[in-house]
Amino acid sequence: MFDHATPGQAHLAGDAAHTLPRELQAISEYEFEAAQFVDVTTPTLLTGSESPSLYRGATEAVHETLPHSRFVTFEREQHMAMHDTPDRFIDEVVTFVQNQTN
Repeated sequence: MFDHATPGQAHLAGDAAHTLPRELQAISEYEFEAAQFVDVTTPTLLTGSESPSLYRGATEAVHETLPHSRFVTFEREQHMAMHDTPDRFIDEVVTFVQNQTN
């Protein structure tokens, strides 16, 4: 899971380890119902890439459901693109926001 982890990520993961059982239970019990989200018209930026398939699948399902979403992938990134490639992440967010105001 942490084969690409930076020292900062490993530290964050260690701090969050106690939350994993609760989070995994919530994930296993949650059922995504696309119909609940079809009326969401707010422009939404979704990011992902080499996250675990569970997260990527969920992101793709949300993207397919939201009519005004954009899904940006970060190659060779897992779950922390905002920390690992902050310049690219910021560029994507700024571009997304600018496109909404034009």
